[in-house]
Amino acid sequence: MVEPSQQTPEMRSIAEAAAWRVRLAEAGEETNADFETWLCERDANRLAWRRITTTWDYFGHHATSPELIEVRQAALADARAHLKQRLSKGMNRKVAGGLAATCVVVGAVIAVVALRNGSENYSTGRGEHRTVVLADGSRLMLDSETDVQVHYTKYARRLTLLYGRAHFDDTHNVLRPFFVIAGNKKVVATGTAFDVGLLDHAVTVTLIKGGVSVMDKDCCADNSYAITHAVQMQAGEQLIASAGRKVVVRNINLKQVTAWERSEIVFQNTPLTEVVHSMNRYSAHPIVIADQNVSALRLSGVFKTNDINGFVETLTDYLPVTSSVAQDGTIKLRARR
Repeated sequence: MVEPSQQTPEMRSIAEAAAWRVRLAEAGEETNADFETWLCERDANRLAWRRITTTWDYFGHHATSPELIEVRQAALADARAHLKQRLSKGMNRKVAGGLAATCVVVGAVIAVVALRNGSENYSTGRGEHRTVVLADGSRLMLDSETDVQVHYTKYARRLTLLYGRAHFDDTHNVLRPFFVIAGNKKVVATGTAFDVGLLDHAVTVTLIKGGVSVMDKDCCADNSYAITHAVQMQAGEQLIASAGRKVVVRNINLKQVTAWERSEIVFQNTPLTEVVHSMNRYSAHPIVIADQNVSALRLSGVFKTNDINGFVETLTDYLPVTSSVAQDGTIKLRARR
């Protein structure tokens, strides 16, 4: 064990980070106010937290041999014992030394483990929908032109929406937080159903049931505000985060906004330019407005995303618009003469 006189500020930060990692995992929390206060106290704490989090995830995912499991269990038992003292009396120097020594042992074991990529990617092409049941029973539904990366460890379930839109229905597990990263936002949920979109340089989060917290992906970096400033959403709300704009949370019509999950799309007095832009995410051949005289026309209705021909027929029936198909398959819209 490291003697108190030999401890450095960095070692104390690592010890405290280890204690916080155990406390949050056992409480089934991603964060809390006390943790955020500690995290933002000094740069050394943030650095230690990144080191401990990386170690924790790698160790949980790759330590499958009896020897490594034994070391892990001993480390966690030690951390839990010291954590009880910390919560009642504060983190004293002796406790910090013990946890620092534990972290050194865990880090040394991890250093000799051959790490492998534990991620999986799920994607869809244009006009394709896909539903995936993940290892823990959670469901993932991908909209057209969507790419999601899934990375599970023993202590966390991390999904990254690279682009597109997806529905997430996570299985409740307080010891393995479920969160989705999209753009510069992180969505943390437990036993929740929600949609996340990364389209046109904007992140949208639609909460269907349960509760989620939406925060910056890199909280506290460069002295930004802490996770405690996260937006707490309620069912029936949608969050929109666009670059350079203030985050907006609004009440929405869930049936309308989630229509894509039923291979439908709903327009309400929507300009034709926006209609075409939305339908092109599902059309094998692009729809083009070849006559600007029809750009300002508006359309209302419910359309099947897997029936582009039916959409075009309806469009030409109800609006003063004609359509033609070019040799390359492009569908061109013009004003009816």
